[in-house]
Amino acid sequence: MAAAPLGLAQLARRLRRSTDWDPARTYAFASLRDSRVPALAGYDVLHGLRGATPDGATWDVRHRWVTTHLPAEVTA
Repeated sequence: MAAAPLGLAQLARRLRRSTDWDPARTYAFASLRDSRVPALAGYDVLHGLRGATPDGATWDVRHRWVTTHLPAEVTA
C-alpha cells in the first residue's frame, strides 16, 4: 500500500468493515511506518500490516504499536 497516513487509515477502516481484507496479508511503503497511522485507523484495524524501510529493516503493526526490526547481520 502507498498512501498518506490519513488516507490509509480511512481506507483501512472501510476495508475492514466492508470486506474480508486482512492487513497481515498486506505490505506497505516505508512512509507508513508511523505510530500515528494505527492511532488514526483505530485499535486493531491495521494489526499485522508490515513493510520494509530503505535501509533493509522491516516493520509491522501489532495492535497500537509500530515496531521496527533491524536486519540480521550477514557474515561471510
